[in-house]
Amino acid sequence: MKAGIPFLTLGVLLLVVNVACNGSDPQPDQATADPAPSAQKEAPEAPQPVPSSSNKPAPTKNASATMETVLYLPGSGKPVQTKQAELELLKTKVLPLLSEADSQMRMMLNPNHIQSIKQGHHLEIVFKQPQDISITKLGRSNLSISRILIGFEGRLGWQEGAECRIVFGDPDYKEFNLVINTQPSITRKDLIALVEGL
Repeated sequence: MKAGIPFLTLGVLLLVVNVACNGSDPQPDQATADPAPSAQKEAPEAPQPVPSSSNKPAPTKNASATMETVLYLPGSGKPVQTKQAELELLKTKVLPLLSEADSQMRMMLNPNHIQSIKQGHHLEIVFKQPQDISITKLGRSNLSISRILIGFEGRLGWQEGAECRIVFGDPDYKEFNLVINTQPSITRKDLIALVEGL
């Protein structure tokens, strides 16, 4: 009976080794599953170039015009198609005519007056963004100007060799929004030539 014990012990050892080997088998399967999550972490890096394209619309905003210029000739009127640089040049010439006005026209404007000015040769500028202006010599400050109207004909227009008469809207043309600039920084002839040359 004692001679059979070593064989039993050997069989138990073989069984233990067998179980130990079988227990180590799942480890390769777990090792092969680990790369999958690492591959998924790299996927979100693809959308990173998107923010670079979001910077492209910025120049288009800066290029948008701040005003629209309308030049009317007797009998018909059409918008003047101009570039932004030309509009800015015109604005630098027209706005001082208003801000440096030194006299108030002693009359109450009404829609008929505005219509009569627009029937002749005139310049009207409509600002897409209101302009903050003060007419210091007339004590009118913090005006938000949406449009300017300058006639070149008739009683309310800017006659050659005379003072410049300007109608402004804040936002609309009102009764007392006709002012006079007795010393304009640009001549009537030069202003007309500037507009017609746009």
